[in-house]
Amino acid sequence: MIDSDDDLIDALDLSQEAKRKALALYKDYYINNRFKIHSSDCIIPENRFYKVLKDCLILSQQKIEERSISTKFIFPNINKDDLEWPEGLNFTPIKEISFSSLSLTNLKKYLEMASDPNTFLVIGNVPMKNNFENDNIHEFILKGLLFVEKSLRNLKLNCEKKIKLKDDQEISKNLKSLFNSVIFNLESGIIRISYFDEMFIKIEKGMISSVPQLIIEPFFILEKSTRFNTNLNDLAGIDFSKFSQRELIKFYHKIVDKDIQDKVFHRLNIEYLITESLKNLIFKISEAKHGTILVFGFIGNPNDQNLFQPGAIKLNIPYGSSFLKIKELHSNKTLSIIEMYENAIVSLSKTDGAMIFNQDLDLILAGAFLKTVSSVTSSGGARRKSAEGFVRDNEGVAAIVISQDGGITFLPKNDIDAE
Repeated sequence: MIDSDDDLIDALDLSQEAKRKALALYKDYYINNRFKIHSSDCIIPENRFYKVLKDCLILSQQKIEERSISTKFIFPNINKDDLEWPEGLNFTPIKEISFSSLSLTNLKKYLEMASDPNTFLVIGNVPMKNNFENDNIHEFILKGLLFVEKSLRNLKLNCEKKIKLKDDQEISKNLKSLFNSVIFNLESGIIRISYFDEMFIKIEKGMISSVPQLIIEPFFILEKSTRFNTNLNDLAGIDFSKFSQRELIKFYHKIVDKDIQDKVFHRLNIEYLITESLKNLIFKISEAKHGTILVFGFIGNPNDQNLFQPGAIKLNIPYGSSFLKIKELHSNKTLSIIEMYENAIVSLSKTDGAMIFNQDLDLILAGAFLKTVSSVTSSGGARRKSAEGFVRDNEGVAAIVISQDGGITFLPKNDIDAE
């Protein structure tokens, strides 16, 4: 019989390979987000990052009154003693508690306070002295509770939309202590690690995996959605089809006419909104783990029985069209409409078969079983081979294959032909 928590001994730890991979992903994300800093300057130092991972791994397997632990820790960007938060957040400080580990023993009374999606336990680091640490030194401080009015995603979009054309220093100034913050989310035995709202590591069923960032893919999808692209350019009255986003931002800063500048700014922000939404949509479907195919840029007849087997669900969800009608970029109503369409598409993706988007980026078919002529010799399951064959047979389309384990594969025609 175990008489106290002191008699418990940790039986879980990360393998050396898992530690190596986790730390590499942690550092890479700083680099990919243009944070030119040394790993020793990361919000969570390397040794403590391992420790937090191990502590979360143990917590993810424990229960409070027969309930699996669901909680969230946020390590904010603290460059000075005071925490500063943007609008849309409510930080409630508590009498600070220091401890050596994020354990059930130390935090039991607080963990379930952060089970709500928009509530976080704010954790700070105790400064390291003489670069020396051991398990008996208090390394962490519980500073308080952070309540988010809507969601971190809404907060980020509202903040970044206003300053999208400015530099990182300006973004840092607006996000304040949230800028570059690291979040550990424990739910149903799964650990998700994010920079702000972008997940980059997941630990599930004892396996650690990276999460694709989907930086380029949304722009390929927009490129395939030719009517959407044309209408997007029409918002500014100028053809930007040959411009990269970086070139367009440079062009924006050179514009003298205020009216044209406002139109270009609006167009850039619509593009930013749709690319962020596409990433979010793909990740939501991946997290649902039903497996599906998303086909973009379809120009043919949805009733064509040479392309689709009978039984597909015919509909019209104006996903892409709704973005072109946005007038107030910063309103909560805009974000609610976007989330409504995202959630509708995620729900429909649970139906067996492919999701077909036309060149307006509107969803026109769900549960579509694809017919293909081209033979596919590459490795992969039936879903991937079906998607590859369809992309080969139908010029101008691209596909994203999401497997039942959540894996994401992007299939533009050029890449398939190169195999």
